[in-house]
Amino acid sequence: MEFKTKSGKKVKFKEISVLELCKLKDILHNSTDFNSEDNKFTAPFECMYRWLSAGIENFTDELFTSFSEDDRVEIFVKMQDHFIMGEQKASN
Repeated sequence: MEFKTKSGKKVKFKEISVLELCKLKDILHNSTDFNSEDNKFTAPFECMYRWLSAGIENFTDELFTSFSEDDRVEIFVKMQDHFIMGEQKASN
């Protein structure tokens, strides 16, 4: 799947094995800080890096640093939607 951020950065998601997806979910779970008032969460830098490095084709550190913080968050959220929500849809 290809994705374009609001700023125009294009990335292509690669396939992730079920085991890799489980590991990524564990990282997200262990590093998520839930705020009970409004259910927002923050994703620490390493968690976001691991998700992007595992799920973007031809990922490099140079590519990562070329993204703005907004790009990283946008891609991170889209990846979760694609991989986690796609997994739920597939099991229905």
